[in-house]
Amino acid sequence: MKSLVFSLDILIGITMFLILIFLIPISYEHDFKLNELQILNLEANDLIKAISEVKIIKYNNTSILSQLYEQGVINENDLNSTVLEFIGNLWFSGNKTLASNLTKEILSNLTSRCFSLETENETIYSNCFPTNGSKVVAYHLISGYEIGKPVFGYIARAWATKIVKNTTTIIPFYPEGSGWKAKRLEVTKYFKLPENITIFNATLYVSIHFGTTQSQAQFEQLKVNGVQKKNDVVWLYLQEERAAAEITTAAYGVVDVTNEIKPGDNSIYLVIGTPNYHSHIHPGMRLVVTYNLTQTIEAGNQSFSKRFYFDNVIGRTGAWSMVSFYVPENAENVSAFLRLNLKNVEDTEVFGMNTTDIQIYVNSEDPIYEDGVSSSCYFVSNYYCYRNLVSTKDVILDLNITPYLVNGTNVVSVYVNCYEDLHWGSGEAIIYSNPLNDSENSSWVEVHYELPKKQFEYGEIDLTKEMLFGGEASNPKIFNYSISPAQSKIIEAFVHIAQGFSSMIKVYQGWENESESLIFSSPSARVVPENVYVYPDKIKVGTNWLKLVDVQPSGSVSSTNYILPWSSFEYTYLVKGLVGYGEVFNSSQLAVKDAIKRLKEQMGSEGIQVENLNYDSQSVQGIQWLWGPALFKMVMWR
Repeated sequence: MKSLVFSLDILIGITMFLILIFLIPISYEHDFKLNELQILNLEANDLIKAISEVKIIKYNNTSILSQLYEQGVINENDLNSTVLEFIGNLWFSGNKTLASNLTKEILSNLTSRCFSLETENETIYSNCFPTNGSKVVAYHLISGYEIGKPVFGYIARAWATKIVKNTTTIIPFYPEGSGWKAKRLEVTKYFKLPENITIFNATLYVSIHFGTTQSQAQFEQLKVNGVQKKNDVVWLYLQEERAAAEITTAAYGVVDVTNEIKPGDNSIYLVIGTPNYHSHIHPGMRLVVTYNLTQTIEAGNQSFSKRFYFDNVIGRTGAWSMVSFYVPENAENVSAFLRLNLKNVEDTEVFGMNTTDIQIYVNSEDPIYEDGVSSSCYFVSNYYCYRNLVSTKDVILDLNITPYLVNGTNVVSVYVNCYEDLHWGSGEAIIYSNPLNDSENSSWVEVHYELPKKQFEYGEIDLTKEMLFGGEASNPKIFNYSISPAQSKIIEAFVHIAQGFSSMIKVYQGWENESESLIFSSPSARVVPENVYVYPDKIKVGTNWLKLVDVQPSGSVSSTNYILPWSSFEYTYLVKGLVGYGEVFNSSQLAVKDAIKRLKEQMGSEGIQVENLNYDSQSVQGIQWLWGPALFKMVMWR
């Protein structure tokens, strides 16, 4: 038994010895691999640390650095950067080949290992083919500046304080009239232009319904500041309408009034008539003035009070006018008041009942004011409503129309001794207005509102331009227009509707392939304003469009009520009158010169001249933020 036990002990010992012998080489190989990777890791970290600390000037004798310095591409400050910063400066400024060659020239003399210098998943330089074996990676995070720029220097900004701009003002004639049975309709538009302007062009578009034939019968007067321009009108469109024995003409024309329009106070006087039906102004009559204006830079308003004056209308018999105005879509605390100074109103009655002689509508087919209890007539003959005349009187009305307002386009329609096709009385009715000489006693709508923020900030300049629709007369009519990035900040926009005959109008706006958005619809028949507010927040850079459709009260598209090509799109946009801090320069003078140059180029691209300006220059140093931070990797392998 003892000999057997001894044999087992011996066998166990021999087995353990053999196992130990086999394990020794395996353990030794494993230790060798760990040591090799550790060495590679130390070398990779040492190498990236060295090039992140050693100044590039140490290698100024290299061919690449010598060439860059001699050519003036780099300066003394660039040579004070580290090797890694300089390589990064070249790489991130787009000089990738130079960065790769310089890495090869410097690092190849620092290590014999296989390595790759990388950043942002790109390889700057690698001296060996990639391997699938073990690799080590060392990291370093840096930022830098563009080569050739001073680390210490000056930056500047500039802003205009006084400018000269070319801009446009559009002065509408509202749809208005009467003038029955060959009696005269007189309309006078009073308006004021800025005093300190130079007028380049003034064009009057004439849109009227008058006469008996296309020979323009009873187009009596068109005086601009007292100068007769009737015979200078070029008629662009004539549309005759016949109904039994009745023949009238819708006429659209244009006349150059540049020599007659002046800075300051102006007036335009129109007289027309028709033996049949009644004469009036159709949508699209407007004065377009382009001028040069000197302006001191100021911030825009946040609170607004605007008056929209009626034209002075003398009708025989009856007078009516339709004033349009707008309330911005984001307006707050909105209110509006209507003042009417009505003269020679014929007070009438039927069977002792006080009949309505004054009617006022605001955005509705239902009147907000009537001065009588009945609209009856004894009988009607040839559009004339027979009633008893009680007296002739002057009437002043002050009405709060705030409850009837809408965001966007608003229309106030006033009828005196007439409504639609009917009229009554025997004398003249007057909607009185003379804002230049008697503003408080004139007829007007006054609107008050606030915006959530200023319409524009200090340093922003407003410019107004107009685009004609062009093309052919049609219904519907679509107008495509483009807005550039420089015009993207639009604060006001309108479509001016030019028509011959009209019924009711619908206006849509849209952008490229977006679905159309209805922005105005006539509240009742014949309520077609001269202009409709176009929502600025729906206008975008690129291709936009407007669609105008004349419809009948039934909703069907009118067959002969065309939208004319002299309809237009008016828009006001903001141009920045300042430039921020620019590039870094070696002197304050160079930085300021650059800021002024940038300002004049920016303003000049929109036709604005800088008269006076201010500037500010600052010294800066240690500019390490022009690129980066970027993570650099030193990858090394056997």
